[in-house]
Amino acid sequence: MNTMEAYMRAQEAKRLGLKHRVFDWHKAAEFIRDHRYEIVWVSAGLKEDMECTSGVIWDDDSVVFPDFTYLQSNWATPIMEVCYKDYGIGIVEIECWQYAEDVPWDENTVWPSSAIDILGGPEACVCVPVYVGARGSSKDKMTTTEQINKMYEKGYITANQAAEMLEELWESK
Repeated sequence: MNTMEAYMRAQEAKRLGLKHRVFDWHKAAEFIRDHRYEIVWVSAGLKEDMECTSGVIWDDDSVVFPDFTYLQSNWATPIMEVCYKDYGIGIVEIECWQYAEDVPWDENTVWPSSAIDILGGPEACVCVPVYVGARGSSKDKMTTTEQINKMYEKGYITANQAAEMLEELWESK
C-alpha cells in the first residue's frame, strides 16, 4: 500500500470517529509463552499494510527487537503472524489489539517490560537485537549499537553482555 492510500484511509476513519487500536503486547506475550515450543517465529504489524508496518518479534525461541514496526491505527487491524513448526498449520494471522486509550504503550513500543515479565522476566528470555533478512531464518540476524543500548537500558541484558555484543559488532565491520 502506498503512503497516500494509507493517509486517505486514516482520514476517513478519523471522519467516522473510529478509535485507534494498538498492538496488544500482553496478548502476544501470553500467546508466545503458551505456544513457544510450537512456533518458529511471530511478527507484529497492521494486517492491511504488513509490508510497511511489520517486524519479527519472536524467532528461534528468542525475543526479537525489530529495527522498525508501526503498530497503531484507526483503520488497520494490529495482528500477529505466527509461523508454526508444523508446516501443516503454516502461517496464521491472529488479531492482537486493544484500544490505544486503554494501554500505556503506543505505535512505537517494542516489548514493554510488563510483556517480558509475562514470558518469565529478562532472565527467562534470550534477546536478539535486530532481525534482518528472510523471516524464519535465524542465520540472518544483525545487531546495531542502538538496539544493544536499548536492550541494556531496559535491563534485558547485562553490561557485560552489552560489551560483548558491541565488541562482536565492531569486529564484524
